[in-house]
Amino acid sequence: MKKYKTISRDEYYFKLKDLIVFASYETNDTIVKLSTAIAQNNLKTVIFNLRDSLKQELKLILDKDELIEMIYIDDKTDIDIKYIVDKCNELSTNYDNLYIMIDYENELKHRGNDVTYKLKQLSKKLNTNVIITTQINADLDIKELKKKGLVKSADVVVLSNDEQKLTILAKNKYGKIGIIPDE
Repeated sequence: MKKYKTISRDEYYFKLKDLIVFASYETNDTIVKLSTAIAQNNLKTVIFNLRDSLKQELKLILDKDELIEMIYIDDKTDIDIKYIVDKCNELSTNYDNLYIMIDYENELKHRGNDVTYKLKQLSKKLNTNVIITTQINADLDIKELKKKGLVKSADVVVLSNDEQKLTILAKNKYGKIGIIPDE
């Protein structure tokens, strides 16, 4: 793994229209944390390609925290990038602030750079963030994501391992890369 220096909170930030790849050693926790944090900020989130086991867990948490109205979980299976783009365009007419999250562990048709390029175009068109979550091995090596074709079009790549309490900003279009300290 590449050696990273610790960076301060003012040395990194995200913008709207970003394609963010969030790679985690444990994707279930990542999806739950990200989606609930976004919902708590009164931003509508649409989640695609979610695994069945995670759908139930997320719905229970959101229902308990009264955030279920802020999350739209698309239940359709065997989807492709065209379906995601069309559905987001449709939903964007009803919501001003729409965050898009895609669980990349389930198969998407047309994997790789084509998918990330089209999602980047969608984020620009809708003026929103698209977050791709994917699993990564415990040593948090960005090369693994490059093989999946997830890095080239991304504006931001975050690597996370909750067990090691480690979060790394591995690609950042707007500033420094490095270890993000726990607050």
